[in-house]
Amino acid sequence: MTTAWTRGIAVGLLVWPLACEVRVTDSLDGVGGVAGSTGGRGGFGGNAGRGGTGASAGSAGQGGTGGGELFPTPTCSAEPQDDACIQCMKDVCCTEWAGCDDQTCSEEWMDVAICVSEYDFPPNEDEFGMCVSDSTADASGLPQPNTVTLLDCINAEVPANDGGADTTRCGVECWGSDIFFFD
Repeated sequence: MTTAWTRGIAVGLLVWPLACEVRVTDSLDGVGGVAGSTGGRGGFGGNAGRGGTGASAGSAGQGGTGGGELFPTPTCSAEPQDDACIQCMKDVCCTEWAGCDDQTCSEEWMDVAICVSEYDFPPNEDEFGMCVSDSTADASGLPQPNTVTLLDCINAEVPANDGGADTTRCGVECWGSDIFFFD
């Protein structure tokens, strides 16, 4: 009886992984596919996200590969996920926004926005400069040219035509306050 029970458990443990099916079908971030899981009968490949490639299927006991992540081409058209900053950049800095067409530029300006939000408002020129230097992808302290162009557009001074205070193009929307630079 003990031998039959032990064999039953052993066979069950050997066959159990074959009954499990793992599926990874969608991208988590909407850009690239997600790698298949290990074990079982081999996962299914992930679907391609926006502009990405799907993930490959995994074979039994091995996970699939992750899909490629192609950076989506920026558009100046309004999209449902746009916040006030992105909509402002699309409206008044369209050329500069469209020029921020790679992952590094996107990460650099978002890192600057996060850093600036940690200072009292408005942050001064030195604090903003420190955020820019600390947010470079290659840790050189110098953002890539398309990031500089986008940041310059956001912070470009717009003189008031009604006798009120000057503003920046998108400073309030992107940083929470205008940041003025004095020459």
